[in-house]
Amino acid sequence: MVGDDVAAFVTNDGNFKIFYKGSLITIGYYEPHYNVSDRIVAFEDKNGYFKVFYDGEYTLIDNYYPENFKLSYNSLVYSNKSNILRMFSKGKIYEVANMTVEDYRLDYDVLQYKIGLNAFKIFYDGNYYN
Repeated sequence: MVGDDVAAFVTNDGNFKIFYKGSLITIGYYEPHYNVSDRIVAFEDKNGYFKVFYDGEYTLIDNYYPENFKLSYNSLVYSNKSNILRMFSKGKIYEVANMTVEDYRLDYDVLQYKIGLNAFKIFYDGNYYN
């Protein structure tokens, strides 16, 4: 899978690798669940943890790999097992909403989400907008 600045793949010999800024980084000998978008790679490590490769660094997102998440540009968003809407954006992790979110959408680094019947909110760069 290929993004704007990063690519991730499993080689023929079974190594999971990330190509970033001219360097080939070997993550390990396994075939993980993973996804790539623009500048970010989200992947499951050997222990089943949810990690992100962004800007040359790894970040632990959660202790399990979620079934559903969205990636766009510099960001990732998902709802964890406790129904907390979490977002990784530009190297930082945010707990955006600690209640059930009916629907959410990620466009570039802008998160739009719906709470309840008609409460729409926007989260961008650590700030909330109504």
